[in-house]
Amino acid sequence: MELLTLNDVNLTNLDTRFKQSAAGKLIGTIFMLGFCVLFVMLYFKGELELLPAIIFTAIFLLLSIYTLKMFIKNIGPDSWNLAVCSNVILIKFRSFFNSHFPETDPQIVSLDIPEIKSAKITKQKLKYKTRIKSKKSGNRVRTVTKFQTFLDITVNNIDLTSLEKQLDYEHKLKCQTKGSGGKSRFRHFPVRVIMPDTIRLEWFTKNTQLKPGITKAVETLEEQGICFEEMQNEVLDCTEKSLLDSPEIDKIIYELGLRESKSAAVELAVQKYGYDRKEAKNFVEYLLEGNSTH
Repeated sequence: MELLTLNDVNLTNLDTRFKQSAAGKLIGTIFMLGFCVLFVMLYFKGELELLPAIIFTAIFLLLSIYTLKMFIKNIGPDSWNLAVCSNVILIKFRSFFNSHFPETDPQIVSLDIPEIKSAKITKQKLKYKTRIKSKKSGNRVRTVTKFQTFLDITVNNIDLTSLEKQLDYEHKLKCQTKGSGGKSRFRHFPVRVIMPDTIRLEWFTKNTQLKPGITKAVETLEEQGICFEEMQNEVLDCTEKSLLDSPEIDKIIYELGLRESKSAAVELAVQKYGYDRKEAKNFVEYLLEGNSTH
């Protein structure tokens, strides 16, 4: 196993890459621009005053510029997460969203095929409570259920400690780019070590949708001689009271805030420790800064 920078890797057309789907961001850009055109038309028809027309058009124009930037990043050469080459696979753990982070950092883990023991698809049902704001009913808690897909890769007698340390660094990394807000604004980290010998790559989650599909990935990896285990189904129910007694509860709160919903992590902290919402939010932020407590 090696940790590589982007400059260490030269992919060719013969290598199979699995990249983030850009369709959603393109649709988002067109959608926002459509609203800009709508407000301009309403103004010229006399159905909207000048000031509201300028304000609404400016807001949606800024949103369209933002989504367009994300689309351009998405179709860039560095938006892949998995590359299958001859006798080696590459897993890119730095999201293209965070391309403003130092390019000299390792951001790819390279595994020779003999270093891989097996792989499997894991389907996860995730349930959690989150608080939403409503004009009619004020703040209320609702239960969210999501279905996620992961590719789990188990290695052969390989120490993944160096990868774990690099992932921790990635989570804590503060951006040096002026005006960027100082930290990753997206909290998009598609790779994690879930067991001492297993790397988990997000395939279909809130922030990750890789193309081609995971069936193509299975076919490609099997052609390299990698053995696939039977597909696994997981349930992570953060609404279950029994979960609150888990010794891993802080880790669950951290992962929920990091990868899914900070609001859901705050709600779970309230249930576990009896905090008020301000205390729970501070606790979650403390965990997300890479600290541990309790």
